[in-house]
Amino acid sequence: MLRNASTERALGICLLIGLGLWGNTRCRTLGQEQVAPLPGKITFIRLRSPHEPDLVEQLNLVSGEIERVLQASPERPSIRSFRYSLDRGRFLFEMGSGRNWYENNEIYLGNTGGDGVLRLTNNKMYDGDPAWSLDGKRIAFTRGWGVNGCVRLLELGSRQEHCLSTPGLVIARQPNWLEEGLLLVVGFDVEKSKGLAELDLGKHSMRWLLKERVDYLSLSPDRKRLACVVQKRSAARSPEEPDWLYSVHILVLASKRLECLGAQQGVFERDIYPLWSPDGRKLAWIRNDRKNGSCRLLIHDVATGNVRTIPLPDEEGADAGSLVWSPDGSRLACVTRDRKRTKYNLQAILLPAGRIKELFSTETQIQCLYWD
Repeated sequence: MLRNASTERALGICLLIGLGLWGNTRCRTLGQEQVAPLPGKITFIRLRSPHEPDLVEQLNLVSGEIERVLQASPERPSIRSFRYSLDRGRFLFEMGSGRNWYENNEIYLGNTGGDGVLRLTNNKMYDGDPAWSLDGKRIAFTRGWGVNGCVRLLELGSRQEHCLSTPGLVIARQPNWLEEGLLLVVGFDVEKSKGLAELDLGKHSMRWLLKERVDYLSLSPDRKRLACVVQKRSAARSPEEPDWLYSVHILVLASKRLECLGAQQGVFERDIYPLWSPDGRKLAWIRNDRKNGSCRLLIHDVATGNVRTIPLPDEEGADAGSLVWSPDGSRLACVTRDRKRTKYNLQAILLPAGRIKELFSTETQIQCLYWD
């Protein structure tokens, strides 16, 4: 247990505590903001070299201790996605060989009791993007890469697989459960036009919700709105400017109304990984400036429509997929890379002031997944 804010503890990854972690009974003042101790645990992936298996670990924000949750195998040292079930009792993850991962990637099932892992897929194709059904009895996932991509359904009890291909949907990937019988997928139609489709598992049918190039899907907690990154061709004024613009949009699923949140976006700025707050009142994402290597955190208030911008200090860029909300929505955590020290930093952003506190720093790449 940490006794004061000056205590530092070596944990093999240059764990820097001081500013970010306090004991249970203390509260510090930062400028005009009274800050309570940061509660809970942050789960993250530690991406190591191709010769060392990746790790899934948990940082205890009160004690500063790091506990290992999972280690990849020497044969498949690369861990991709990691997703808890709704009750947090089980988790899905991908492991790949580290070379040509899109051809040699399988899905595994584990549990928080530490009773080992079960391999769910076994073939020479890419298997990934696993998504839990709402009742936890089956998963949807992507099989294949490029022109071979399709969404499949796996019954966890019987281990039976079903292909969810429908006429008009040539390629499908990135399944997200809208409700028990409905899936959202990113795909291509017969004319090779990319879009967002809804699959009805009961009727074995599909309908297009958007005919835009979309990525980074994020459903609101009430599952009525979808945040995504829409990719559009830019009217490039010179060969140096990018051909494509990536900006965050919100799609109201009932009306199919699409709202762009990137109207003030510069031509070299790219939006990635939108993420809803636990109460669905805010949407946060990272905006990277590809020209000067800087990045900013943006937070959209759904009620007012205002977008707040918080610069991330002297960093080369935020790591994709590394933005998480605290359970009460009062904090955000993200991973950034220090261009001077060549280190990855797990940062906590304290709202509403937007102050940034470093939780720890490491030379190995990390991606934070959950804040519990």
